[in-house]
Amino acid sequence: MAPIIAVILITLLYFIYAMKWGAVRLLSSSIAVAIGMAVFFAGVNLGPPFVENMLGLDLTWEFILAGSGIFAVIAYFISWAIFGFILKFLFNPDSFLHPLVDGVPGGILSLFASFVMAFVIFTGTRVAGTLFELNYVASIAQPAISDADLSKLPEMSKFTKWRNTVEQIPMVADLLDKIDPFSRRENRNIGAVTLFAATQPAREFSEGSQQMASILSNQRVQDLINSDEMANQLRLKDRVGHILSPDAIEVAADPELKNRLKNLKIDRHVDEFIQWLKTNKTPNF
Repeated sequence: MAPIIAVILITLLYFIYAMKWGAVRLLSSSIAVAIGMAVFFAGVNLGPPFVENMLGLDLTWEFILAGSGIFAVIAYFISWAIFGFILKFLFNPDSFLHPLVDGVPGGILSLFASFVMAFVIFTGTRVAGTLFELNYVASIAQPAISDADLSKLPEMSKFTKWRNTVEQIPMVADLLDKIDPFSRRENRNIGAVTLFAATQPAREFSEGSQQMASILSNQRVQDLINSDEMANQLRLKDRVGHILSPDAIEVAADPELKNRLKNLKIDRHVDEFIQWLKTNKTPNF
């Protein structure tokens, strides 16, 4: 609930601010943020295939994120300067357009800034929730979990629970899935599947799970699980690379798997796995 409450409070504060002091600053900064985010995600989504096709280079995710981030910051400052100048010129106090950015009209215009902030907050919540979720899955999908004191297992991170709450808002998950490749449901879930299938007893349970078995039985998923790339990501504990690897993204986009992966509830699978461990305490696998 925290991200949703934050968005509601920001919306109210922006509305009051715009009514009292005008919406020009909010509009110029939010337009700049929107353009910066657009540049960043364009770089993350389109950069790797463009560079590979044009230059024949296979970029690491660190380079992709860093490069996209640099261009996004540049785009933000350029946009902020340009739109700040344009909007101040158009809506200066002597302009006949000025009443449009003051009072109630200004408050209404501030909703655009609120929308941009909601996008930033919800995207950040999804990314953080996914990172915490994958780390949690990796921690319980270990052979030693059979001998662990299950009563001392921590709960799933609040960020993951907040992400799940945010995604219950109509259209939010579908919209952000189109933009953010890391938190895209089929991408992050194929990463979780490979973690569950890496070792026993998590693999044994997953192969008998109704919602996971049909995914694990797919040959492309098996090839991905057994690939050197996934083994390397596991060794490095690289959760971002686990999801953003070209092979994982390609498998997640498979028409036979996409919907099943998108609808896979990892939190439910985790709960069922822990309950299974409690009722089937078998130390040796």
